[in-house]
Amino acid sequence: MRRWLLLFTLTVSLLCTASLAAAQGAEEAQGQAAEKAGNMRGAVTHYVAALQSAAEGSEADQRLREKIITLVRKLNPRPAIPDEATRFAVRGKTAVADAKLPAEFVEAAKEYVKAMRLAPWWPEGYFNLGVVQEKAGQLAESVRSLRLYLLAAPEAEDVASVKERIYALEYRLEKSQQETAAKSAADARLRAEEEQRARAEAEAQRRMAQLEGNWRDSVGSIYVFQLDGNRFTITRVNGCWTVPSVSYANCTNLHPENTVVQSGTIVNGQLSGVAALEHATTSWFTMVDGRWLPCPPVPAGMYPFNKSEIGPNGTYLKLFYSIHTSEARCSMEFTPEYRRQP
Repeated sequence: MRRWLLLFTLTVSLLCTASLAAAQGAEEAQGQAAEKAGNMRGAVTHYVAALQSAAEGSEADQRLREKIITLVRKLNPRPAIPDEATRFAVRGKTAVADAKLPAEFVEAAKEYVKAMRLAPWWPEGYFNLGVVQEKAGQLAESVRSLRLYLLAAPEAEDVASVKERIYALEYRLEKSQQETAAKSAADARLRAEEEQRARAEAEAQRRMAQLEGNWRDSVGSIYVFQLDGNRFTITRVNGCWTVPSVSYANCTNLHPENTVVQSGTIVNGQLSGVAALEHATTSWFTMVDGRWLPCPPVPAGMYPFNKSEIGPNGTYLKLFYSIHTSEARCSMEFTPEYRRQP
């Protein structure tokens, strides 16, 4: 039902637009015929009627106003200002007097716009409209109205000051357009960055999801990788050390089972957290300038890591962490690697 209502509304809108365009075209054609026949007042009447069907600020609207102003300037006496146009102008003047906010000046401008549709040759009306549009922040519209004022009253005493006002408005309009363009570009960049981050996060989540399940290390112990939001744990569920010649049932259990050996968080597809060193290292050496030098003991415990590597399609997982001691020359590098358990 809603779809049919939308279609009906669109159809009516198109028909109304076509009807207005046809009415405008017919009146403008009659105005041209009257102008050609030397009937300038009749031409003005038809052009004003055509203007009622033209969209405000459109090319047709501008063309008709310029024609009307040009013809009226040739008439003596000039057409009187219709009472209805005066009524809208007074309403606009009253709205300006009461206005305090830009939105209220917009409402005042609307009243003047109605007046200038009925008396599109009225110089003072264009000037007042331009001033109100400036206060409403409608800079482009203000420039247009003031230019029409100059067209309607080229010998006015304030021509020079009005031109200066137009130049100032054009400068402010240009700055405003530049700021708007810059903001639009910045918003577009921000949206692109957000979309890129969202895609990267979705890809990271997809890759992380591949890690859930069972894994085996290089000596055969079995681990389970579990996710909870952006947090993970790697738990050893079987601490056997297997060799090809020994059946799994006969393997030697070297480590306690169901022990969390790594845990932490996932940020931008990277794992970081802590890893267990389960056995203290009490006697070890490091090579310095061709000599083996003793290093202080490293106690068992949990040590931080902040780098990981995930194989294609989650085929393997490596964690990288270092253990530093009180001796600057002594550090231990660990890279536990896990392979997907079939």
